[in-house]
Amino acid sequence: MRAGDVIMTKNKFKDFSNKTVYCKSCHRIIDVKNVCYRYLHSDGTVERCNFCDWIFRHKGAPNIKGYEEYQIKYILEYIIFEKSLYINELENQLNIPLNDIIHILNVLHIGNKKYMVKAKCDFCNKEVEKPVNVYLKNKHVFCSNNCYHAYRAKTIKTGKDNAFYKRICARCTNCNKDIYVIPYNYNKINKFGDNHNFCSQECYWEYRSKYYIGEKSPTMGIKYTPEIKEKMRKIAFENSRNSSRFNSGIQLKINQVLDKNSIHYSREYVVKYFSFDNYLTEYELFIEVMGDYWHSSPLKYNKDKYMINKIQSRTLLHDKQKHSYIKNHLNKEILYIWENDINNNINLCEKLILEYIGNNGSLKNYNSFNYHMEDDKLVLNNEIIKAYQELNSNVYKHLIKDKGIE
Repeated sequence: MRAGDVIMTKNKFKDFSNKTVYCKSCHRIIDVKNVCYRYLHSDGTVERCNFCDWIFRHKGAPNIKGYEEYQIKYILEYIIFEKSLYINELENQLNIPLNDIIHILNVLHIGNKKYMVKAKCDFCNKEVEKPVNVYLKNKHVFCSNNCYHAYRAKTIKTGKDNAFYKRICARCTNCNKDIYVIPYNYNKINKFGDNHNFCSQECYWEYRSKYYIGEKSPTMGIKYTPEIKEKMRKIAFENSRNSSRFNSGIQLKINQVLDKNSIHYSREYVVKYFSFDNYLTEYELFIEVMGDYWHSSPLKYNKDKYMINKIQSRTLLHDKQKHSYIKNHLNKEILYIWENDINNNINLCEKLILEYIGNNGSLKNYNSFNYHMEDDKLVLNNEIIKAYQELNSNVYKHLIKDKGIE
């Protein structure tokens, strides 16, 4: 070996100025980025370029059935020399389908080389770039989730038109209406050997109330002592107190008002059978935060606007019982802060709470919607509206949609 033919070292390669070198194996001028410094001589020649080295290490180009050797070598060189990031160009240059080119690449298994596929969105026809593995994995190509869902809505058949539709016609166990259920539910049998299918939640709960009685009742034969009942009740209240679902947006706003004024309070405070949103511990007073829907605000639910449904009717009954218990047993009045006032006039709510405390729980009216602000002062409205929990159910009976619950 001549002195000029010393093989390059890594440090010397950093200072190597030639942009091209001569490959002794394939006898071609090669870009210096496509050779390994270990095979490079200081005179600008290389024993093997990266392409020739791959062929040398694999003992020639592999024989892939259905393809010519020149095609395989062309693809191999294209990837090893990184002629382009996208393999779509090979499709035109070799006149081979894109999926066939991907098949050849998978057989060649060229490591440490990144290549992509250009494809068009199946919905909007926009050109997108995808890694080969993603392109192969998915039957369709989309540029965004919006196009994906739009394509599905347009092309995917639903219900009986879907090829995978396997629902079986059955009858609702409660109302005998024809329904279509999945095979699992159609054949499902409970521990009593019965099969039930329902058309709606209403039918399910209605039938359940008639079915799970007597020997089929899950509590059949279980007897609880008064002590155990009281313990279970306290546990249930404690769990509800710690639940985040009780911290609604309007509840958090009232908590902030109390915190701002350094008023100590207990959340979901339990008194016998009832729990209260805020119990002011220093003053022994009660505040209830009233959602307009759940507690049927008379400003919204009246003969001119909306009717009261079953759920609201149950809540009203509970509110009436809670109000009566506190009034009769503790001689206290509950302050009711309503959602509309909390969201639109939190200053009024703050003033009302402070007056409620300052008067030791005594007010002309205990519902926030019966007050307004004048010159930053709390003023009672001329026309007083009574909340439904203060009235006999016969007064608002005509507003309840289903008369079965009062």
